[in-house]
Amino acid sequence: MEITQLLHDDHQQAIQRLNQLRRARESAEQHQLFRELKDELEIHAQIEEELFYPALHGSGGKDLCVDECIAEHKKVRLLLSQLEQMIPGSDSWARSLDALNNEVEHHIKKEERELFPRMRTLLTQEAQGALLERMAARKADLSRQGERMEAQHNRRNGAAEQAAAQTSEQAYEYARKMGEQGEAAVAQGAGVAAEQARRAADALYETSDNLEKQDQERLSQYLRTAANGLNRFSSRLTDGDIDGLLQEARANAERHPALLLGGAIAAGFLLTRFLKATAQPSTRPAQDGSENVVLPGTPAPPATSKPAVIQPLSAHSQETR
Repeated sequence: MEITQLLHDDHQQAIQRLNQLRRARESAEQHQLFRELKDELEIHAQIEEELFYPALHGSGGKDLCVDECIAEHKKVRLLLSQLEQMIPGSDSWARSLDALNNEVEHHIKKEERELFPRMRTLLTQEAQGALLERMAARKADLSRQGERMEAQHNRRNGAAEQAAAQTSEQAYEYARKMGEQGEAAVAQGAGVAAEQARRAADALYETSDNLEKQDQERLSQYLRTAANGLNRFSSRLTDGDIDGLLQEARANAERHPALLLGGAIAAGFLLTRFLKATAQPSTRPAQDGSENVVLPGTPAPPATSKPAVIQPLSAHSQETR
């Protein structure tokens, strides 16, 4: 094998992985393909930056576009970092994935059309053989490191993914029940539910920030996604947009059920009580002597504004609430 063949194979693998990712529709498949793509691109960039580019510079290729290629690596890393924070399948995800695809294709053309031919003239056969040996060894070493990190990642986030999978059917069922209750029933407790949703979102944001500080990036992102959903839920209730609320709940449950690790929170902690309440509303005196509709079994908003850390509910605890 030659150096150019080793790098060309990496390029083709990246293009194939990008095409697979753009065709994927299931959230789990998108997450898996993205992790593989990110790892492969990082390993490829590292062996080029550590070995390939310095060898060209050291052999008189200072006029080559090496600095431009390194700058393009930075752009690719930035796009990968942005994609990692997005919801797979969303519009922003699709746009960023297209941008990544364009950047990778542009980078490949530049390397294969400009660097590869010059490398053959700058390096002797002996130098090329020695460099290939070092590049292949470094690639194997980085791949082993990546496998160890992936194993650690899976152990750390396995519980979160399992919980998300277990709540997917329940989340869809809650969305279906919301639709059956109808607009009138939902509207009765809209104000109280909107406030609860906002408070729950604040708690999730705080928990997400704490997890991020503990290097629990994926679980942190799950909770942040759930918090964003709760804020939209609250806004729609406040605006009286019940139709939009029901449609979004059903669509989200169908499209991204695995993202509802927060669904156990959003659906189990809040919506179950909300649905029970709208079926059997009760009242309590307000401070001004009038009566306000409240949710039975739902505690009054806490006196302090400090959000509590909310844990995902089990199926049993959801049923008993």
